[in-house]
Amino acid sequence: MKCPLPNNGRLLLEKRYLKKDASGRPVEAPEDMFVRVARNIASAEGCYPGARPTEPVAEEFARAMLSLDFLPNSPALMNAGRQLLQPAACFVLDVEDSIEAIFETLKDAAGIHQSGGGTGFSFSRVRPRGDYVSTSGGQATDPLSFMRIFDQATEAINQGGFRRGANMVVLRADHPDILEFIAGKEQEGELANFNISVALTNAFMEALEEGGVYPLINPRTGGTARELSASHVFGMIVQNAWANGEPGVVLIDRINEHNPTPAVGAISATNPCGEAPLLPFESCVLGSINLAHVLTGSPPECSVDWDKLGRLGRMGVRFLDDMITVTRFPPPQIEPIFAVVFERHVLDGPPLKEVQPDFLPLCAQEGLDVGENLMAQVLKHGNGQASGGVAAARAPAVRHGSRGAARTAPRGAGRVPEAHRQHRVEDSELAGRQYAGGRARRLPEGL
Repeated sequence: MKCPLPNNGRLLLEKRYLKKDASGRPVEAPEDMFVRVARNIASAEGCYPGARPTEPVAEEFARAMLSLDFLPNSPALMNAGRQLLQPAACFVLDVEDSIEAIFETLKDAAGIHQSGGGTGFSFSRVRPRGDYVSTSGGQATDPLSFMRIFDQATEAINQGGFRRGANMVVLRADHPDILEFIAGKEQEGELANFNISVALTNAFMEALEEGGVYPLINPRTGGTARELSASHVFGMIVQNAWANGEPGVVLIDRINEHNPTPAVGAISATNPCGEAPLLPFESCVLGSINLAHVLTGSPPECSVDWDKLGRLGRMGVRFLDDMITVTRFPPPQIEPIFAVVFERHVLDGPPLKEVQPDFLPLCAQEGLDVGENLMAQVLKHGNGQASGGVAAARAPAVRHGSRGAARTAPRGAGRVPEAHRQHRVEDSELAGRQYAGGRARRLPEGL
């Protein structure tokens, strides 16, 4: 089956995605790439009880990609079926308050960027500028100085990697160095490889609403460093966002109120694009359904082929879950976390793209109604039927630590604390029962 790629698409694949020989010449066509990816991802089917034959699954995956009905995230196209075997999109890494831990995180981030993945960090636990350092008796530098080192490392890897590295850094609004962070990208070229976001807490939002002050907390001691006017801080955020697009904001307490894995840990950061809040050492796998390919007729009289959309949603969820199974994680700490919380990725479902403007008027109530209906169907078939079925069928494999069996070089998922594993398996099975009825998950009010 020939893929209907435009010339520019083929040129991009040749430059960044296709396998090459030592001289840099492609040794596969785009069609070969999609088949390579499909076979590798479908190989995960063989490591679960009651496994389906892998060849029909691989054919289904290949057809979806060759027709451009569905595509996974870029690292899957680059790395699946190859030596690196790292198809995940983005990772959140922990940043602890010590020189050793900070540079260990930098090393892990470098490996992820080399594989084509992106990274998110929270520097909220790093002590503020001028704070006491017991090992030397001196004073600490500020988190922004370390962020600049991470930025330069990303720039260096950009020169030899598949594509430009991407980072997200988050700092809590109650960190003593928050004002310097908000102004961190005022000068053009500063932190050029980072998106930056301020984590707004409930306490901050209450102070903002009341026109009051809120405390800045030293993360080393837990004590109050000083107080700031919430309206002044929010005004700085708005001014800088207007001037250069950053910082963004993350409603971190609201996110954690709806954290589906609270027993595993609290969420402190997101992936670089911000759509996936993740735990430390957690990753996300992403896929997209081409909505233009599920329309029938011609605008403005076109309609949605709901059966096809449902099939793609169910296939996409299975593809993403299989992608998790075959992944070799660059930092080994990621695998046990991923083994525990895999349900949250497939439950989020694949995002949508390429909506024809004539079909979906974005600035009208009609467009909102169509969008809600589309997502309700994706959630029903993806989150509901597919994720519920996958979770119920595969929970025993996660319980017994066999999820990594399809990897060429597995690192034992059995390192996950048993209490955490059991908690997530129970949640997985509950999700399977809840979603089996086809009820669409609705976002909480205010999110």
